[in-house]
Amino acid sequence: MRKYRILIITAILSLFFVSCKNDRDEVKEYSSPMNPKTVEKSNKDTEVYVHFMPWFETPESVGDWGQHWGQPMFDEATGKWTKLKSHYVPLTGPYASSDPNVLEYQVLLMKYSGIDGVLVDWYGARDYLISPKEDKNNNTLKLFEKIRAAGLKLGIVYEDRYAHGSGTLAWSDIIDGKTQGQIDSLYHEVVTWAGEDVKYLQDNYFSSESYLKINGKPFLGIWPTILIDRPSSARWDSIFNYATTDPTTLILINKTGALNGPYPYPDGKTYENIDGEYGWVNNGTQENQFNILNSRNVAIYPAWPGWNDTYGDGGVSASPVIPHNDGAYLENQLNFAKEKKPKYLQLITWNDYGEGTMIEPTEELGFSLLGKVQVYTGVSYNTEILQSIKTFYDLRVTASKISDRAEQKDVTAKLNDAFGYFRSLQTDKAIQIVNDLKTKYLQP
Repeated sequence: MRKYRILIITAILSLFFVSCKNDRDEVKEYSSPMNPKTVEKSNKDTEVYVHFMPWFETPESVGDWGQHWGQPMFDEATGKWTKLKSHYVPLTGPYASSDPNVLEYQVLLMKYSGIDGVLVDWYGARDYLISPKEDKNNNTLKLFEKIRAAGLKLGIVYEDRYAHGSGTLAWSDIIDGKTQGQIDSLYHEVVTWAGEDVKYLQDNYFSSESYLKINGKPFLGIWPTILIDRPSSARWDSIFNYATTDPTTLILINKTGALNGPYPYPDGKTYENIDGEYGWVNNGTQENQFNILNSRNVAIYPAWPGWNDTYGDGGVSASPVIPHNDGAYLENQLNFAKEKKPKYLQLITWNDYGEGTMIEPTEELGFSLLGKVQVYTGVSYNTEILQSIKTFYDLRVTASKISDRAEQKDVTAKLNDAFGYFRSLQTDKAIQIVNDLKTKYLQP
């Protein structure tokens, strides 16, 4: 009898855990007709990627607003957010980079704008040890789930500033007052840490079909050797040796010398670690950067929508402001890129609100920037589909607050189907679900 009771209890618990798992699943598996499809684009010359920051948090995700939002407050009287560390407010309001609803919304916006994927600003697999309330690596893994679900690509741009365990930006600060023996030991620690990061990328990203490949090899961006600076070519050679996969490695424009060339020690060996370069906002004019990048073996060319940072006193821009002009500045950049026909273009950025380079929809600019991207990529969609995706996101948020569990489950299932229809380009079916639910659950 005891044996049967155990079996019965085990069966009940198994059903309970399966039920809980299904309720929590963030990425639903769909039948074949709802698998992701590639958006057709008339601009077939250029693959378009967007630089992505995975560093945002909220009180719901980590207990406070983290480092990048400031101390936002929502004014119920005006319906506006204030006190952000930004001149712009995302249409969703300030969000957590781990929020599955936000990530779903973001990747669908990208897809229907003709963006092929993201290049993620990545601080290593153990960045949480330096900033425990900003687990950017975990946020990137969650983004990757949604990237795969939407049929897009993801690439990593590695910042080595955390590769020694303290997060200090300047190597001179780390070695100040140290003996040569201590400095050599620190360099060994940095190389080991960074090498393990590259190995982590190989084990968790490089082999995926959803990871960006250039020239048949996984892409790896380097930004731009903050700690492991020149002379560092031999050290980077040691770092790359931690992995058996040889990535196509690009560094910030005009920084190749930091990773390539002879190491100034007795071996006299020349190291070739870098395959090319990528451009960036304010590193010279767009035309000047294109001319430089044309001489590189592999290049990702830049386009940006403007600049308005919060780094100066009182939150004003520390650098000259580049006005967005309702998307006119970005339109000019994209027109230049269309004329030059680069193989790869990086939009800078999706969501760097601190520098005001975001193309993500905001209260101030609406969908205007993504509308310019749609024209450049030559998709058949316009900003109306982007608004429907925003409504889809609003319904996700509303569904999470429905108190009746059966009703919540029903609405969530319908929204899961809508996501499946969106990602498989069955837009009529997706919008029908969204509009039906909108009538019932969203205030006009």
